[in-house]
Amino acid sequence: RREIAIEDVVKRAGQKVVRAGNELRSPCPICKAGANSGSLPFRIVGERWRCYAGCDRGGDVVDLYAELEGF
Repeated sequence: RREIAIEDVVKRAGQKVVRAGNELRSPCPICKAGANSGSLPFRIVGERWRCYAGCDRGGDVVDLYAELEGF
């Protein structure tokens, strides 16, 4: 959990990550919310993430990887 950054997992999923203040934002790599609208509902703060649209899921890097891989 400490060696893999959530940002890297999001980028590997093909999403662009943008810094906004103390958080990182992106289209959601799980539900793809924001991919076509330009909104950035997926937010990373510290070692936690949450989608504020679409799927409304959140967690740590392991939870994100599990969601993306369908575990």
